[in-house]
Amino acid sequence: MKYDESFDEFYAKLNDIVNSSFNQGKKISESKIVRKVLKSLPERFRPKVTVIEESKDLDAVKIEELVRSLQTYEFTIFQPKKAKSIDMNTVREEESESTDAEILWDNELTYFVKTISGIGESTEK
Repeated sequence: MKYDESFDEFYAKLNDIVNSSFNQGKKISESKIVRKVLKSLPERFRPKVTVIEESKDLDAVKIEELVRSLQTYEFTIFQPKKAKSIDMNTVREEESESTDAEILWDNELTYFVKTISGIGESTEK
């Protein structure tokens, strides 16, 4: 993935490669695609990749689940911030966007800690 490329653009190219390979009779395993995607992401995705690698069994992760997770991360973290305004409604809106990103990060961190400590094992299959 190029540094200035969006995840959706990268995933579209990846889909073309996987489909071409399939059409030529060469099926690529889903776990191999998942691992390749995680290795191909630029540095800005490193925190998310680390959480995924440490909290999930990469052999069991579905590509659709990974794609949704990475799209959400990119949209939430890297969405351009709205221009600041003196209007108090705009200031409150920007504060809530920051809070949403912090909540997402806190939820991922909580999941990671529970998984590492064994609390979440009974619900994960």
